[in-house]
Amino acid sequence: MHCSEQSFPIVVQPSEWDIGLPAGTTDQEYLQVLQDTLPKLLQQARPELVLYNAGVDVHKDDALGKLALTNDGIAARDRLVFAACTEYGAPVACAIGGGYQKDHQHIVERHVLLHRAAAEFMPAFAAMMDTKRAAAAARAAQRRRQHASVQAVVS
Repeated sequence: MHCSEQSFPIVVQPSEWDIGLPAGTTDQEYLQVLQDTLPKLLQQARPELVLYNAGVDVHKDDALGKLALTNDGIAARDRLVFAACTEYGAPVACAIGGGYQKDHQHIVERHVLLHRAAAEFMPAFAAMMDTKRAAAAARAAQRRRQHASVQAVVS
């Protein structure tokens, strides 16, 4: 998701899920599009791992992004991404990005929002990964039993 009216990058690489939003898109509008789109994308793409570029150039005070999210909107976006990925069952690797403003303290504060949201969801992600590890161990044990059965029949 990005502002369809921004001037960078000069050449936008085409993708299957390129969602251009009008300049000035607010928290509510942005979050609605994300909430309507992300679960469908997860179901269609079926990722084992989600790579999340949590750019903060969507902020209303950003010099380049042209969208109008607030800190609360960015925090809600991050929580929505983590919630959708947790519900789907995919772990998330995050990268901070963007933020074009002379006052770097404000940019840092916006990047910290991602880490706070990640901390909120850490117990859910840990439980999800425990479940995945247990399922993988059960599958491995089943394969070992099948292999042992085949060896016993062959011997």
